[in-house]
Amino acid sequence: MLPLITLITGRQANKLPAWVSHDCVNLSCTDLSSYKLKNMDFKKADFFRTSLNNADLSGANLSYAYLTKASLKGAKLKKANLRGANLRDADLTGADLTDADLESTIFNKKTILPFNYEEALKRGMILEN
Repeated sequence: MLPLITLITGRQANKLPAWVSHDCVNLSCTDLSSYKLKNMDFKKADFFRTSLNNADLSGANLSYAYLTKASLKGAKLKKANLRGANLRDADLTGADLTDADLESTIFNKKTILPFNYEEALKRGMILEN
């Protein structure tokens, strides 16, 4: 049963569309720009070509998420778990990755990071050709 606010507005109390839930992992080609997604569990979620510009993903679990070609410009990813995530061709211009877990996160030469490749490798990221 959906909460009354969701039935009336089509949105949850956190202002996410009603179809976004812990059970829904396919969020490809979705615009979630500026959404507040703090501490949400998106483990193994599909964010292919999703816009997460200026979204607050602080503390979120994005481990093994598919973020290929996603736009995360200015996203807040402080203390987020991105372990094993796929960031091929993603744009993280201006993203805040303070204390984020980037161990085994995959990126390529088209990935735009808020730091250089040397820093990415120091943080445990994997550069793929």
